[in-house]
Amino acid sequence: MRHKEENRTTNGHGRIKFRYMEFDMDGGTDALAEGLKSLATAISRGAPIPQPSRTLSAPKPAPTSTPVESPQEELQFSAEEADSLRATEEIDSVSSVSNEVMERPRVRRAPRTPNVLNNIDITAGQLSLAEFVKQKNPQSVHEKFGVIAAWLKEQHNLPEITGDHMYTCFRLLDWPAPDDVDQRLREIKHGKKWFDKGDGKGGYKINIVGLNAVHRMGNVSQ
Repeated sequence: MRHKEENRTTNGHGRIKFRYMEFDMDGGTDALAEGLKSLATAISRGAPIPQPSRTLSAPKPAPTSTPVESPQEELQFSAEEADSLRATEEIDSVSSVSNEVMERPRVRRAPRTPNVLNNIDITAGQLSLAEFVKQKNPQSVHEKFGVIAAWLKEQHNLPEITGDHMYTCFRLLDWPAPDDVDQRLREIKHGKKWFDKGDGKGGYKINIVGLNAVHRMGNVSQ
């Protein structure tokens, strides 16, 4: 690099001395050399050197006092876990309904008032009902029901009976009738298995189990 000075006369008023530099470059490219030469020429002529422009960054937003809520984490469930949760909710729902039903007070229905039948003759047949009862000597209400049903089938040819038949025979034998005659028939059917369900509404048929139980009554050897 060499320094050179140049004197110039400007409009005849004086001399101005310029000093510029010359560069010797080994291995430089022609484009780089031309660029440096142009820069040196511009400096020697007093041309203003362009300054790099500065870009103002956007002002940062002022922090606000309102807290920013963090997004809630979304829970991810597998298909089996989702089915289990739904099943649990359904079980809880059913349990809630069941508890409500159990907490409700039970309303006891009033028993049906039986009718007295006019077509039963307890003295008919080879053996009257009173004599048959005396032989069997029933002790409980259930045994009395069995004895009456067996007599009506064998002596009165009536295989199916109702609460009305029982109530009528109790009245004719001067026995106090139970408060709920139909309930006693249900108890004998489901408990002792002496009766089967009849064909008509509220009807019952004494079966072989009930007949055998009645025939054993009053037997000393039993």
